[in-house]
Amino acid sequence: MENKTVKPLRHNGSTDINSSGRDSTTENFRSRTVETNTNFSAVLNELESLCIAKGPGLSNQRQVREVIEERGIIRVCHFTRIENLESMLSKGYIYSREELESLGINRIDNDPRRFDGHKKYICCSIMRPNRFLLSKWINENTDGRNDWIVLCIDPQIMARQCSFSSVNAATGGGQHIREGIEALESMFANTVTNRRGIITRPSGREKYFTTDEQAEVLIKGRIPINERYNKVKGIRYEKGNLVVERKIRALLNENALDLQIAPTEKEFFIHV
Repeated sequence: MENKTVKPLRHNGSTDINSSGRDSTTENFRSRTVETNTNFSAVLNELESLCIAKGPGLSNQRQVREVIEERGIIRVCHFTRIENLESMLSKGYIYSREELESLGINRIDNDPRRFDGHKKYICCSIMRPNRFLLSKWINENTDGRNDWIVLCIDPQIMARQCSFSSVNAATGGGQHIREGIEALESMFANTVTNRRGIITRPSGREKYFTTDEQAEVLIKGRIPINERYNKVKGIRYEKGNLVVERKIRALLNENALDLQIAPTEKEFFIHV
């Protein structure tokens, strides 16, 4: 068998040594590598933007992200009964009403009537749940227990294909529901009008809270439980409810999920 000599790799020109005693060719290579990595990071950032589901456009997505950052919004909330958590974790998604029906998934519906007319969307709120509505449903429980949980979602999901309502989405059969950055900003306006009349934004209200506590974010499609982007970040339950806590922990272990869970004061769930 013929032996072949492997020639060493050569570069054109001589090798210069700079004042630090380093090979200039190596230094140039390192410089190009840093530049390439920087460009690659920029590309990854742009790809991250594009990973968000198709929406009104990249310009709108950037504007939504700016609102999220400027207002210090750290979560979007979706509340549901503990009984629904098992299918969410096992399937890996929070599904819209339409998809739940098409897939035949058993669940307890929060609002069977959906007067907002947007069954392709998942109803959420910014920073805290709709405490007026949640209080009503908790009080309607025949056993008097608060078996409701709040799923805390990455707020960047609002840069997806979402609609916004400055008041309860069912108001006027959904006539306040709109898309775009102006619709999002209207949720923080100095005044909004709901079915009871004009609401004036309280002085000193934290800038991440909406003017009307019943304002809603409607997220189209499904919300991932454990994907890299726009996912559920944690679960909140009423402090002291050990039954619900045990159920959450058992379901997380069963599905090998590492979501943050946090006991939360009653005021987070019920308007007092």
